[in-house]
Amino acid sequence: SLKWDIPNGEYNDFDVQYLTADNILAQNITTRNEITIADLRPHRNYTFTVVVRSGTESSVLRSSSPLSASFSTNEAVPGRVERFHPIDVQPSEIVFEWLLPTSEANGVIRQFSITYMNVNNATERRIQQFESSDVTGTIRNLKPGETYIFKIQAKTSVGYGPEREYKQTMPILAPPRPATQVVPTEVYRSSQTIQIRFRKNYFSDQNGPVRWYTIIVAEDDAKNASGLEMPSWHDVQSYSVWLPYQAIDPYYPFENRSVEDFTIGTENCDNRKLGYCNGPLKSGTTYRVKVRAFTAPDKFTDTAYSFPIQTGE
Repeated sequence: SLKWDIPNGEYNDFDVQYLTADNILAQNITTRNEITIADLRPHRNYTFTVVVRSGTESSVLRSSSPLSASFSTNEAVPGRVERFHPIDVQPSEIVFEWLLPTSEANGVIRQFSITYMNVNNATERRIQQFESSDVTGTIRNLKPGETYIFKIQAKTSVGYGPEREYKQTMPILAPPRPATQVVPTEVYRSSQTIQIRFRKNYFSDQNGPVRWYTIIVAEDDAKNASGLEMPSWHDVQSYSVWLPYQAIDPYYPFENRSVEDFTIGTENCDNRKLGYCNGPLKSGTTYRVKVRAFTAPDKFTDTAYSFPIQTGE
């Protein structure tokens, strides 16, 4: 609201002019010596000019010399962040980029705040603050495969502005590859079996929870053994030197323990022609074994092969 002194002499009205935020000249006519200007932008400098007018448009219209003064509007809550989207998405973390145009700041931005929630668990709600100068930010410790809603707000001294929302399902990837020295170890061997030991902590849940394991056995470990569809025990019987094969269907052994002892070669596969079968090994033969872990049916990682293990005669 603006107010000025009543001038001496006769007058008809006052012409109040100013430049809008869009650089358009606005004109307001009033017969009173005060006026309230609405629809101004927060936290901006405006210069107002008042001219006293005498006469009418149809007669002789005389104007006084202009009187100008500058004022600043107060801060307000910011506008909505204009752009808010991820620039990198990993199984357990996401990097966002955002933009709040200067025209929407409405004051001095104090910080940005991202609130995020797991849509399947409303109690899993977190808030992370970022500096006013930040235009990117990373949210960590998310759960692979879960869907989250992220909401960003800017803040001035007056408070938070409206939210901008983004919904993202975190990806699931194959487990991280263990160190080369992390391999199954020999527990026992006979002429047709080998018992190996492996542990739950061989594979991290960083890229998604490990849901299944299987065992790969190789007499000829130089052959490729990285495919999803591995040969079965039956498939390698026609070879004098067995190619790498999968001993069993994927399973999960760690419900109530962290160590698994698995014996290779315990099944009679004569009557099982389909699927995987844990058939007997050849006596006096050297094998190497590795463990395969799955986060999804088509996402898996193998350990390195074990040290050579020879069956008994």
